[in-house]
Amino acid sequence: MTKDTTIDIQIIEKEIENAIDEKDLYRKKIIKMYEEDKIIEKAGEIKGPKSSAIAKDLKEKFSLIDNPAKIYEKVLNFKNYKDSYFESILLIRKEMIDSRNNKLFYSYLFMISHYIELVIKAVLLNKNNDLPSNHDILKIFTNDKDYLIGIGLKLDYYEYCEKQLKQIGEYAATNDFSMCFRFPFDKNYQSKIITKKMINIKFSDIERIVNEQKYLFMIFEFMIVLSEKEIYKKVYDFSKNLLKEVDMYLEK
Repeated sequence: MTKDTTIDIQIIEKEIENAIDEKDLYRKKIIKMYEEDKIIEKAGEIKGPKSSAIAKDLKEKFSLIDNPAKIYEKVLNFKNYKDSYFESILLIRKEMIDSRNNKLFYSYLFMISHYIELVIKAVLLNKNNDLPSNHDILKIFTNDKDYLIGIGLKLDYYEYCEKQLKQIGEYAATNDFSMCFRFPFDKNYQSKIITKKMINIKFSDIERIVNEQKYLFMIFEFMIVLSEKEIYKKVYDFSKNLLKEVDMYLEK
């Protein structure tokens, strides 16, 4: 496990920038491929039902190029909500540290848990997965490990985030992160939503936790970029392979 202190924020920023550049490069290649080869028109030269099937696939794939959010109608809404929670996190964190008010920690963790849940579920939509109905952010995150590593998230980044999510979970006596930082009781008015550790938290602990989380949000933003880059890559690979198939068919 790579220690948190070895994660360099400038390296993460550069990796995000590179991922965005790769996504844009895939997009340019796809558009050039369609423009130069006129692949849809070429597919129309194939006779029979195969032609309509190819044309349908091509139109569906090409419609994804301009904006990845078009792939799934709800992705853009997830990202908008995610941005709202993210901005709120920054404001609450600054006020909490400046005022040394440990009561703001409830709101801070509430915002974090919702932000993370929205990011993970947006990534799942980009992956073309059904969204889990639960709000256990650690479970949702760990269930998607293979996909995240597969699209380029470094293992030490993943393990860092997993460690931070576990730490957030230590303050909740329930897996339902949608509720655990809202109310001090469950539906039967039993005090088991927030732990005593949470109630008695010292400001020195808050400062330590906030400092340990300083890379968390940037890495989650990186996940969004990687999932969108993966979409463009799939469109490019599909188009390239299908163009070969069409050419081979027409050469017969």
